[in-house]
Amino acid sequence: MATRKKTVPIPVSEPTVQQASPEEMQKEINALKQKVADKTTLPDIPPTPTINPLMEKIRMPGQTYQIPSQGLFYTNGELDDTVENGEVHVYPMTTIDEIVIRTPDMLFSGDSIEQVFKRCIPSVLKPKELFAKDVDFLMVCLRQVSYGEQFEISHTHDCEDAKSNEYVVMMKQFITNTKQIDPTTIQQVFHVPLDNGQVVELLPIKYTNLIKIMQVFEEDITPEMQQDRMIDTLSGIIKSVDGISDKPMIEEWLAGIPIKWAKQLSNAIDATTDWGPDFTTKVKCKDCSKQMEITIPMNPVSFFT
Repeated sequence: MATRKKTVPIPVSEPTVQQASPEEMQKEINALKQKVADKTTLPDIPPTPTINPLMEKIRMPGQTYQIPSQGLFYTNGELDDTVENGEVHVYPMTTIDEIVIRTPDMLFSGDSIEQVFKRCIPSVLKPKELFAKDVDFLMVCLRQVSYGEQFEISHTHDCEDAKSNEYVVMMKQFITNTKQIDPTTIQQVFHVPLDNGQVVELLPIKYTNLIKIMQVFEEDITPEMQQDRMIDTLSGIIKSVDGISDKPMIEEWLAGIPIKWAKQLSNAIDATTDWGPDFTTKVKCKDCSKQMEITIPMNPVSFFT
């Protein structure tokens, strides 16, 4: 009879589980909570700015006007690309605009016009580079949309026993009677053939050139400096001479041309100003009842009051 061997079980060691400390368990729980929070947290949203209800009703609509140059010649970003046929929208001035446009120092430098136009006529990007006639016209438009139709002016007629009286004129007449530039005469008016055969192509006088001219006569400078500034101003009115538009060359040419040609050029420049607003109007004298002409002064200090 065979003897059965006893099976001896092989002891199996159970895995040792290391018990985590309460502090470590709490750290793991906190880490899991943070992961969940990171996945559900929305990005920070900036607070909605508070809208001042007082500002909603003070922006006046303004009006659209066509500048007398019709936007011709403007090729260097003076006007916004959306402007067609020289039509720009003019918004009324604010209290700050009135203060700026009547500040003497800013007027003398042209900065007042630049600041006010950029705020009130946003489609004008380079106010100082506009033609002086366009600036005069837009000042009338600003006056109309900001203060209304009526403008009061003091005037004394040259009749017997005349005294200073107040007269009311309407802004609309200056806008309606503004002479638009004639595109068909540009080739004739702005191209000047001189006696020596040279052809000078002119531009209308820009506002920045007008400022320089006024500064020449206002400042106490030497005759040599006056001549230099006048040549600089004239070169800004001349687009080209015989197709050459290099400014230093034109300035050298201006300094050397005979006086006869300089006068011919001066007369031609005067002919290019036959457009834009006319600030002369007729009213009846309150003393003698006769018709008389008065001219509205385009001094912003008195014009915008």
